[in-house]
Amino acid sequence: MLDEPTNHVDEATNGRIVAALRDFTGIGIVVSHDVGFIDALAERCVFFERDHVRGRNVTAVRTRPGNYRQAAASAEHDRRSSDAALHQARHEAARLEAVTARRRHEAALASTRAHAVGAAMNRKDHDARNLLKLHKSLSTDGSAGAASARIAAQRDAAKRRTASIVTAAKRYDGDIWMDAEASHRTELIHLDAGVIRYGSDSVVAAGAASGMATDAATGMTTDAATGVATGPASDSPVDAAMDTAVDAAMMGLTIPELSVGPHDRIGLIGDNGTGKSTLCRILLSRLRAAQPAIPTLSIAQNTTDANAREAMRELASLSAADRSAVLSAYAQLNADPDRLLAGGSPSPGELRKLLLCLGARRHPHLIMLDEPTNHLDLHSRQALARALAAFPGTVIVVSHDRAFLRDAGISTFWRCEPRAAVIGDDSGGSGSGSGTILRL
Repeated sequence: MLDEPTNHVDEATNGRIVAALRDFTGIGIVVSHDVGFIDALAERCVFFERDHVRGRNVTAVRTRPGNYRQAAASAEHDRRSSDAALHQARHEAARLEAVTARRRHEAALASTRAHAVGAAMNRKDHDARNLLKLHKSLSTDGSAGAASARIAAQRDAAKRRTASIVTAAKRYDGDIWMDAEASHRTELIHLDAGVIRYGSDSVVAAGAASGMATDAATGMTTDAATGVATGPASDSPVDAAMDTAVDAAMMGLTIPELSVGPHDRIGLIGDNGTGKSTLCRILLSRLRAAQPAIPTLSIAQNTTDANAREAMRELASLSAADRSAVLSAYAQLNADPDRLLAGGSPSPGELRKLLLCLGARRHPHLIMLDEPTNHLDLHSRQALARALAAFPGTVIVVSHDRAFLRDAGISTFWRCEPRAAVIGDDSGGSGSGSGTILRL
């Protein structure tokens, strides 16, 4: 029995966990929001679903056969069937209500006419008075009255059917960005090819630290101390940087020339320890140094209690209108504003959503998120992906969740790889041990 076994693990580790569990011959129970992981292993899925019935939301537990995509298709079929039944029941109840109202109106008109005839009738005309009494009797106690009673009973039954139909609780999928727009700059970030040393906030040009310089036009490398040219180092700037950054002082992430535009949607992927956070740090430092400043929303992978306290203080300090707008956006990310306002500290997943909605007020041109799906349930992941897909500016996301990246509209991928895997070194090193390289 495993609870969220793929949180904080990279793709390679995820694959090894899947392989190990496939070899297990006993009973496996997994709590997970990782769609790919569930699809690879599950034979049936237990859904905790929010239903709306008789005016309130309740949690229901349902078991469906198959992996997630198969079970989710069954759940969607059930939801559509419920919605169709509700629409039909409401239509029938409205039709019967209209028939009842029309009959009530006709009866009122008939009563008015009868009253007018009775008022004008000669009191001594006994035949006319008896005919009027017969008319009243037939209209209220006869077949017409019985028909009206039947219609009213059918109407009430239709209303009861409408109230008893179970439908999915409301989920929000509106726009949270409050008139956000992309930057008008042609380029938000530019990094020259080189090496980002681990723990550093700067890019060292290829060959600078090792005492080698590479001529961009000829590809010749020159030793700075002797002036001796050694010939073309390699076929590409990335390989040139990798070949020249060979000493221990240069251990870090080797990058090609990078450019980030106003509409780019970049997924930063790779195994843990290969330099993704290092690259994010240097990208953020360039954004903060830009003149004029580039509005940026960045949320780290690991939030703290201090982040939660500051977010709640910011929320409390907003005007009523701004607070309402933030909470509306928060609800659209599959979160409960009432629970947030009830007090206490938000969970890590709730805090991520709140930080995103508070940041949306500042109209960012670029959003950078590090493993944003950690601690989020499946519906929250889907809601966040829709929100990111609708954002008009630049999005950079560090994630191992390929399904989430696809749903968020990520179209460009930057992969951090151990250098050993690239150059064929069988030492098995990765991370700061042998350096890493960024592949586009």
